[in-house]
Amino acid sequence: GFGEIEDYKVSLQPAPLDFGDAPDGVTKLPQYPNSTYPTTLARNGARNLYDPNFCLGQNVDFDEQNGAPYAYTNQTATGDGQNLGGTVNGPAPAGYVDDDGVKQLDGTVLATLTNGYNNTITVTVHNPVEFGRSAYLSAWIDFNGDGDWADAGEQLIRNNINSATGSPIATLQANGALLGGDQEITFTFYVPYSAVSKTTFVRFRLTDAPLAAGDPGYSGAGTGIQPPRGEVEDYQVTIVHGLTAPTLNTTQPFQL
Repeated sequence: GFGEIEDYKVSLQPAPLDFGDAPDGVTKLPQYPNSTYPTTLARNGARNLYDPNFCLGQNVDFDEQNGAPYAYTNQTATGDGQNLGGTVNGPAPAGYVDDDGVKQLDGTVLATLTNGYNNTITVTVHNPVEFGRSAYLSAWIDFNGDGDWADAGEQLIRNNINSATGSPIATLQANGALLGGDQEITFTFYVPYSAVSKTTFVRFRLTDAPLAAGDPGYSGAGTGIQPPRGEVEDYQVTIVHGLTAPTLNTTQPFQL
């Protein structure tokens, strides 16, 4: 019969990635943690497939340098904002803020925590129902300021479960995912007395599949494993003194 056949040569490009920006291999500032967080590809940093319809907050861009995946790490975890990435609509415009998902109760960006108290923050998840993504949130904080999130008690949330209490952080579906649609999650966690006044870093990660057993989550799952969809957001926070744990003075006689 009549008709036409057309063939085209196409180039298959790897999916763009989103990275965190906690300090990794940059010059250490005085009284800051070591610059050893798993952020860059060289340190198997956490990375997610870019999806403009599945992110923390309302904004997400992908991170590249000369067309290759690249993590814009710096000492204050602001590299994402200072080096605008790409979006589905082209380069991110000037003033584009992609670390916009985690905030203090007053609506300002997460920046300060108080030791000896419960601290409450909000996390916004953008996940329109029509795209059918399963959403899993995980988070870590470097309480002792040693340049990693690997120590006991430093995981705050894993796969939508409060690591300290074992309770869900919100209403979950049968598969453990968050309910579909945009939502703001209020999350409360305790900052111990031992987390003395310091500057440190937190990492929040949204994924479309639960972190597997043995996957720490704050870094990449490993070579050859496709990253999940979602976003990684890192924040520099200052822990300030709240209460100081009392100490018993045994050098003085006891008196009523």
